[in-house]
Amino acid sequence: MPPDYSRYQYDPSLLSEFYESAKPALLDFTKQRGRHGGVVQHSVEDMYKRLAAGKLKAYALPKELYQQERGTVNLTGGSGGFHRGDEIFTKGIGGDRGIAHEFGHELYGHRAGTRGVPKLNPYQKLDRKLKGWLPSLSKYGERPSIIPIKNREGYSSFDSREQYNQRMREGNYHPQFADAPFEVLEKAMWNLQDQSTKDAMLSIGLETTHTEGGDYTRYDPRSLKAKDFRGAFREARKSGLKEFDWDERKYSTALA
Repeated sequence: MPPDYSRYQYDPSLLSEFYESAKPALLDFTKQRGRHGGVVQHSVEDMYKRLAAGKLKAYALPKELYQQERGTVNLTGGSGGFHRGDEIFTKGIGGDRGIAHEFGHELYGHRAGTRGVPKLNPYQKLDRKLKGWLPSLSKYGERPSIIPIKNREGYSSFDSREQYNQRMREGNYHPQFADAPFEVLEKAMWNLQDQSTKDAMLSIGLETTHTEGGDYTRYDPRSLKAKDFRGAFREARKSGLKEFDWDERKYSTALA
């Protein structure tokens, strides 16, 4: 029997709301990738229909469970999310901005010649062999490590261009479908969200109550943190406990 991850599942209506707001960025992403030979695996409209019908699901798992599930798939580098069929898994129960990156993988993969990504052309193959020394008009073309990239749009999670290029080489990533364009997509998708959606998607605390026993934060009821708390509360009551620990705080199981 597969594990029950319902406690860590993104609220379906919230996920649909996030996606609907992000549609312009996704449509532009398919337009841009299409110019480089990309073939979408799921149309943007199809993705929305699957979300609305509850067929496409997303989970934010605790680190231990994430590593357990991640061990069953072949990943390159330190990925913070992955797909398995109609399920998306990310790491960390509070939610992560990387969920947008994973939505991008409903459209395309990273690896050349797979999941809607074209094969490398002869020029790109030679450029990779020469470690990025051939001229390129594309900002996503491979470059030598002497060109700094820290804080450049699309490369903020990498310390050097060589580190980024190494990930491309090891994973056989196509330059136009590697991490940088997906990071640009991620930023564009989040920029289209209103604050309440961001608060809920990222489990950002709405307000904090200060007490002698500690600080207690209130979250949007749709958020993963709120959902996880409700799950912990139910489990504690089912076990007959008078109090339980959650997020390094003690809570009573008494009903108000």
